[in-house]
Amino acid sequence: MEVATRSIGALSISGTPTGVFSFSATTRFPAKLDANFLPKFGFKLPRICHNRGPKYGGLPRSMCSVALEEAKLEETDFQLEIPQFKVIQVPPVPRTEFYMGSVLASEDVASGIRCIVIETEISRELVHRGDAYTKPGQLAQVRMKGGEVLRVPVSSAPFSKETNSSVLYKMRGDRPAGHIKAPNSTLSIKAPLHLHVTQSDYPLLYELKKGDEVEVGPFEPTGLDLRPVLFISGFPTMLFFASGRGIAVVRAIIEAKEGDKGSLSLGFREEVRLYYSAPDPTLIAYKGKFKEWEKKQVKIRTTVSSTAGEDWEGFVGSFTSLWDEDDIEYDPDTTAAVVCVEDNARTEMKELLSLAGIPEKQVIYWDAP
Repeated sequence: MEVATRSIGALSISGTPTGVFSFSATTRFPAKLDANFLPKFGFKLPRICHNRGPKYGGLPRSMCSVALEEAKLEETDFQLEIPQFKVIQVPPVPRTEFYMGSVLASEDVASGIRCIVIETEISRELVHRGDAYTKPGQLAQVRMKGGEVLRVPVSSAPFSKETNSSVLYKMRGDRPAGHIKAPNSTLSIKAPLHLHVTQSDYPLLYELKKGDEVEVGPFEPTGLDLRPVLFISGFPTMLFFASGRGIAVVRAIIEAKEGDKGSLSLGFREEVRLYYSAPDPTLIAYKGKFKEWEKKQVKIRTTVSSTAGEDWEGFVGSFTSLWDEDDIEYDPDTTAAVVCVEDNARTEMKELLSLAGIPEKQVIYWDAP
């Protein structure tokens, strides 16, 4: 049997299709039940009679049955007028994966290696967080004229949170009642993205010129998780090891704004060193950035596998020999390392750091593509 119930304060009233109404109170309720009282609960009663128990009004809890004298009420006469809510399915905002980007510059940073700067879309309203560039070491997905998608290392720092402030903190107009809460406009933000492009791996991208257009899509979520080594006082000594495309990742970390995404707050550490290995002197990338990095207290140690007939006054040999010849003083328990090397140097690095006594939990490895 369907029952309609309403409450006011400590008093509740229930009605059934048979026209019988029950009252209950959790406290003393001396109010008189009459024909003018029940309509306050939303029940339609033309005439009622009282059936009051002898103890009604004298006990903490009392009940009273009320029945109609004449005809029984129809079901619609005591139904409660409960508002009906409609759930509206809001259509999802179309999600675009690839956005057009324009080439701003193309710079040779080593023999057969170029830094291609592309102005790309980074607005949080347009680019989903899972598709954005948020960690050093992520690979950008780039394609030209709808062609094959290329996975390219990024050499610039993750986009600063300040670049999206106009989107995240902008007051947007509200919608009037009855309107779907869906965005009716979006804000676009463009920022430069530096790609580490080698001629052998990306011949088409290598030939891009200023003004050319490419499509930049979701960044692969394979970047470095730097959280284990963020603790500055816990790891006052920070070491970087780079070779091949790994130097692009190290550059992204070094050039990240202090306290921003991708930053290791290098300026607050006691000792920061970069050990960089290249096949020969012509393949040492970003040499023009070394002085700028040294101003950030990063001491750079470079080595080459061979001089290849070049005039080279630096060190020749492997990472291990370069490490053995260095004059660094360190405490293994307070030293962290970020290793961004090609696969052929991974084994050597593990052996080197093991012999150096640096715990494995304090070492972050980049998975080279």
